[in-house]
Amino acid sequence: MAEEDIEKICKKLSEIEIKDSHIKEYLDETIICLKNKCYRSTVILFWNLFMYFLYKKIEEYGLKNFAKFTKEKKISFNGQLNNYYDLNKLKDNEVLILCRDLSFYDRNIFNRLIIYTQLRGSCAHVTQPKITEYGVFDFLDSLIKYIEIINRLSYQDVNKNYLESLKQMNEEEIHQELESMKFEELLPKIKSTLDKISFIKYSQDYEKNKNLFDFIFKSIEIREDEEKLKLFKLIFEKYISGEMEDTFMLMQYSSNWIKFAPIKKYIFDQGYIDFLITSFVESNTYRIATINTNIIHSFNNWLTPEQVNTIAKATLSNDQILSAYGVKSKLKMIFLKHKKEISRELIDELKKEELI
Repeated sequence: MAEEDIEKICKKLSEIEIKDSHIKEYLDETIICLKNKCYRSTVILFWNLFMYFLYKKIEEYGLKNFAKFTKEKKISFNGQLNNYYDLNKLKDNEVLILCRDLSFYDRNIFNRLIIYTQLRGSCAHVTQPKITEYGVFDFLDSLIKYIEIINRLSYQDVNKNYLESLKQMNEEEIHQELESMKFEELLPKIKSTLDKISFIKYSQDYEKNKNLFDFIFKSIEIREDEEKLKLFKLIFEKYISGEMEDTFMLMQYSSNWIKFAPIKKYIFDQGYIDFLITSFVESNTYRIATINTNIIHSFNNWLTPEQVNTIAKATLSNDQILSAYGVKSKLKMIFLKHKKEISRELIDELKKEELI
């Protein structure tokens, strides 16, 4: 490592803001080791400093909350977490995993940190091969950046980080994440996810954010009926307020969770079937017509004569509905079930289209 590189890193290290005078001495010692090219000592000292900043952020998050989260993740430790020094009762890798799961940082940073724990470990054993100057430079430069990220972290940012982490998860990881999450933890994450996807209108954008949609679908699917309904209300109220009409259509295209009994009953009890029929009447693309037909078909047993006649008129007058892929069979089921309630004039027109 060239002298000028060492000076640059030393300058960055000296600019780290530390209020605790004891920890400041620790940082000064790290700089002295680096200037004298004592690289193993530099790595060990600075890794401990990094963990100090992580501990302080955990303390800010709340040690009681963190201890509770640790137990939920089935990571055990002796005693209690009364102050941030007690976090030493946990292994570094365990703390890193917990902080990743709390969205203190994303998975890319987490993966780098795991690599750096191996470097730190090798520096503490005489049998390990000599470390490279480049490896030390990369280690220090990266951890300085991560300390800045952690120090800037606010708990509004945690949900943003969480959304980025979600995008990197596979289907099984999303399921495991939801299995381990309590409902009160889930609600704010669902709200943040909805805010994120409310602006998504097109299929190509849906594909880029598919994990966020999957997170919402699976959240509803795996919950008990009462919690299912609470989650659906969050979504549906955004939909009927006009905030996420196109997004809601994309959701229904991929997951027909309106079929769940408590959700159907809620829509019926609140009189929202008329709202859904209005959306059906106004279908302006084949895709939306298909989705709206699937939704209306879910309520076939609960439709009134007036609603059935409205559906029949819209079907005959809206080409997007009449020509949409796969809708005729479901519309035919509706019209056959309610044949006696449909006006004679509409019956004749429906027969011409082979819908009755």
